Amino acid sequence: MEVYRRHFRVIKGPLIKAVESAKTLNDLAHKEYEDILSEIGAEPGYYHRNFELVSIVFKDAPDTKIYKRKDSGWYPKKNSKAGKQLAARIESVETKNLQDCLEVVGLSSSFSLFYGGYCHHSTLTVIPEKAPVLYVSVPWYDEDPSKVEQYKIDNGKGVMSDMNLDSILWEPTPDMEEVKGWEVDKHIEEWNDRVKATV
Repeated sequence: MEVYRRHFRVIKGPLIKAVESAKTLNDLAHKEYEDILSEIGAEPGYYHRNFELVSIVFKDAPDTKIYKRKDSGWYPKKNSKAGKQLAARIESVETKNLQDCLEVVGLSSSFSLFYGGYCHHSTLTVIPEKAPVLYVSVPWYDEDPSKVEQYKIDNGKGVMSDMNLDSILWEPTPDMEEVKGWEVDKHIEEWNDRVKATV
């Protein structure tokens, strides 16, 4: 079995709506984080992972009774009353990992295939143009059609389950246009060049 990737371009439909909704949510989260940071006297910038604040930046070292070192910055300690309250406030801010939007087209943000000791994930790339363009990359492999058909029967009877075979039963939605990998790379490179030209 050789794993390769299929690529899809999306410019409309439920995945676009899910990404737009996630962007709105993450923009609101950013504003909430900025308000919190302003209140505690931190710098407006912060370290984040998938839009979620993970570390705070201070101009000068903060009170170590309340904050501990984390990811090149600081984070509230949960063993102090003030730190615990601040951490709870930060962690109550809702964010969304864009990769989780893949669920609306039947793909998991977790790995889809396991082969050769590697987990293979579906991924989502967003080109934030005026009309956003999304690229979905899906791990795939070619299987004997007769084996796939037999698996459908056995799986339907509940006598067999195979994560890899389940993954290649996935079908793209009508909004997903299959493209070549080089087309995706070309669009990303052109977008990056346009961004660099404006800096």
